[in-house]
Amino acid sequence: MNLTNNDFKNRISIGTITHNFHINGYEIYKLGNNSYFRRLDSHSLGFGSFNEQVGIYNVNGNNVLRFYERGSYTFVQKIDVLENKMIEAFTGFEAGKSFELQNGQIWKQVGDPHAPGHESSGYVKIYNNRMKVDDWDFYPEVIRIK
Repeated sequence: MNLTNNDFKNRISIGTITHNFHINGYEIYKLGNNSYFRRLDSHSLGFGSFNEQVGIYNVNGNNVLRFYERGSYTFVQKIDVLENKMIEAFTGFEAGKSFELQNGQIWKQVGDPHAPGHESSGYVKIYNNRMKVDDWDFYPEVIRIK
């Protein structure tokens, strides 16, 4: 669906993109108000700037993220992402391994990848039972056990 300026009348919110990341093939945008949106389409968006100003619009029942500087847009879905930090140092992925977070939750890896020895600070994002640690491009399936 091609949109024109006339389609962007019903703005839901305005803000800045503070982080853009991928989890298991999904492109996710974090806005300054700590809301998250998963991109639903795949056309080229061009290049933007750090802390780019955006608006969320309702267009014909769809959520659309509009990039003001780029003059482009993408269809999105509001999602929940858990962001936290591990209590112990992160030392890699292994099936059956448990990860305790500072918020008290414990998550267990339930399959591949097997990637021990990957050390980092242990900042995690969990979306749709997939875990991303720092900037590693591994997204193991996890389940919450506590």
